[in-house]
Amino acid sequence: MFKKILAITAIFVTSLSTAYAGAFYAGPAFEYDDFRAGHVRYSGIYPIVFGGYGDWVRDWLYVGGELFGGPKSIDVNNEPKNGQSLKTKYTYGVSIIPGVNLDDMLMAFIRFGFVSTKFQELETTKGGTQLGLGVESKVAECWSVRGEYIYTRYSSVSSAGNLRSDAFMLSGIYRFESSF
Repeated sequence: MFKKILAITAIFVTSLSTAYAGAFYAGPAFEYDDFRAGHVRYSGIYPIVFGGYGDWVRDWLYVGGELFGGPKSIDVNNEPKNGQSLKTKYTYGVSIIPGVNLDDMLMAFIRFGFVSTKFQELETTKGGTQLGLGVESKVAECWSVRGEYIYTRYSSVSSAGNLRSDAFMLSGIYRFESSF
């Protein structure tokens, strides 16, 4: 199901024309993620790359779609219990990002997304839903930075319990046409 949603979103984003005056964008991000399931905990830093398309629907309302992915995390804190660890091997996903214009340089947004994460030591891949809140600031004609908090709830891991994560992400964004 997740792969179908990802494929449909990719087809939709790549089929948009420049007649809408929106812009394709891409960039790197670093995410600090704190996973918890029962008494098992793992914290790591993820390098992420992302790309998407966004457009202003009204002068004050922005809508964007984004694909993202990243390799395994860099360990910060690993608290395994009974031989179980939440260390990840990779993650990828898709998000819808509606936002509101606060002024000419600043936008607040919400992230609704789906993510798939491979947990290395549990030898399982789990899908989850994301809800995030953040701000994006224009720093040059085609460059922006953004910071956000993302909560992810995964399907449960039978041996570890309900799985969730709290993440903080800092991103650099290059828009191929300035639309901010």
